[in-house]
Amino acid sequence: VGGGWGKDQRIGQLLFTGVPADEVAPLLRGLLTAYLQQRSSKEEFFVQFVNRKSVAELREMTKACALL
Repeated sequence: VGGGWGKDQRIGQLLFTGVPADEVAPLLRGLLTAYLQQRSSKEEFFVQFVNRKSVAELREMTKACALL
């Protein structure tokens, strides 16, 4: 997740590895739910949200919202 383009170029971070196929949708839903609940404002883009959070924070909030 993360990354960027233009003057804000950066390489994205690996959030999870080896995820079984049946857990992909819940994890994606968890990540998007965390974003919608915890973004700084309605104007904050997803890339801005994930770039201001650590990988550990993103993993924790994704798992919490995914309810795996």
